[in-house]
Amino acid sequence: MSKVKRKKTTQRVAAFMLCVLLTAGFGPMANAAEIRATPTKSAVTLNGQELICAAYNVGGNNYFKLRDLMQALDVYVGYDGKSRTVTIDTSKAYVPDGSETAARIAALPEGVSYAFFPAPATVSTAKVTLNGQAVHLTAYSIYGNNYFKLRDIAGALDFSVVWDDANNKVLLDTSRGYSADGPAAPAAPIAPSMTVDEMKMEIVRLTNIERAKTGVPELQVLPALMDTAQAKAQDFKDNNYFGHRSPVYGSSGAMIKAAIPNARFAGENLMGWTASPQNAMEGWMNSQGHSANILAAKFTHIGVGILESSSGSYWIVQQFVGL
Repeated sequence: MSKVKRKKTTQRVAAFMLCVLLTAGFGPMANAAEIRATPTKSAVTLNGQELICAAYNVGGNNYFKLRDLMQALDVYVGYDGKSRTVTIDTSKAYVPDGSETAARIAALPEGVSYAFFPAPATVSTAKVTLNGQAVHLTAYSIYGNNYFKLRDIAGALDFSVVWDDANNKVLLDTSRGYSADGPAAPAAPIAPSMTVDEMKMEIVRLTNIERAKTGVPELQVLPALMDTAQAKAQDFKDNNYFGHRSPVYGSSGAMIKAAIPNARFAGENLMGWTASPQNAMEGWMNSQGHSANILAAKFTHIGVGILESSSGSYWIVQQFVGL
């Protein structure tokens, strides 16, 4: 873990804080995930001082605007649009760029207030490096800005996060180290040796973990379905589209049925421009249509296709059948 600079905050500021397609007889098909984010209503303090920081709740977890957090912590953050990489460097000071929530509030005309509203969120496909090392940090893009899971950032930078239920506050403290007293784990390095085939099996593993939580039997890998899922992923690249209906294979149901004629039920989840199997699964599980496919007892087998895009992110196809 990387220690964030231990310091006291001296400035006192005010506190702020995948579509579904139904096909007759073949069940739900879910597309690229768009998730609803709701503004976090809790106040936030850093080292005892109230903090201006845009934050949203997604799936029961708080996601903070990265630049707001890094400004408060005085930690450098940069973005390379060409490689879609977010760079965090704890050895450098923060450099403002005017997009911070505090700066936007300060620029408002007198008498105009700043408010947050529910917003659509999509899983961020940006890569992240921390002090030169690739890390996996769960993030969503909301109104064009990256919002990162608070406990992931706290774990990576090693500062304390405590929930003050009595006062409805999130307490951040850089003088104390991170303690995983909540459901989210600190960030872990991405395994650079993970192949596409290993990523496919990781999707299968994570899917069955979610099914086990609800007592649904695990899915078995079906080679023919692995082939159709991979063909669908390749089809995105070859025919320059992203969606359930292929210009070559037709609907997802028709494609699956052609390859597996004895399939009684079929379903499909898609995730585009994602950074990892973990990102894809989190996005799917935070979407009602996608999670319904993952947890459906009628499905018995799974196939996964993955194709790396030119930007280094991935298209992931998850297909299901019930035999």
